Amino acid sequence: MRVISNDGYSIKRVTLLNSKGGSGKSILATNIASIFSANNLRTTLIDYDPQGTAIRWLKQRPELFPAIHGIDATQQSSATTRSWQMRVPAGTDRLVIDTPAGIRGLELNDFVVNSDYILIPVIPPDGDIHATTKLIADLLLNVKIRSLDVKVAVIGNRVKKNTKILNQLTRFLQQVDFPFISNLRDTQNYVTAAKQGIGIHEIYPPSLVKKDVSDWDAILQFVEDGETLHDHKELPQPLMPEHQQTSS
Repeated sequence: MRVISNDGYSIKRVTLLNSKGGSGKSILATNIASIFSANNLRTTLIDYDPQGTAIRWLKQRPELFPAIHGIDATQQSSATTRSWQMRVPAGTDRLVIDTPAGIRGLELNDFVVNSDYILIPVIPPDGDIHATTKLIADLLLNVKIRSLDVKVAVIGNRVKKNTKILNQLTRFLQQVDFPFISNLRDTQNYVTAAKQGIGIHEIYPPSLVKKDVSDWDAILQFVEDGETLHDHKELPQPLMPEHQQTSS
């Protein structure tokens, strides 16, 4: 992986990573990108996943919502070079990277060294949580992430609190000193938002997603080094497409 940016221009890079498919990487990537853009941060979303979930989401995004530049890293055009295809627009503030499942070895190392923050989503089944512990072990032992200036955190996706397997994962993360920063609710709101090409915080009225939006506070503070981005209550009312508006 090689991302071309402006010489001397600092871009914060957030990578979603998990060796298991279906862990929620794309949900995290699209929602983080939408929050960045809503806060007037010029955002680029790169989709390396062959399933193309993030790019499909971006194609559904209404023009009235804050713009996000998309790069489909799975496609190679014969009309342009790879470096030109992967070029990030001038002035980009935030880069969100959705990775494919099953990456390891040199490919895994390449994603890590080209990241500032890595978020690892994990879902409830025991096998998926165990796969996450193996990925973290790989990051520590083979990638030697401790020697790199990369911050790593784990996010639960539909993981119920106080379950045996979650407690085991939490203890493991404490041992390796990786934070478990948030747990996203199991709710249809994410599906509704994804179908419309918007983020969870862009659903209107805000009262519908109040519980869901609060789950993102710790995630945003982690990738923004403790600074707080505006939540949806402080943002202007979204300009919803006509088919989403309801009569008063």
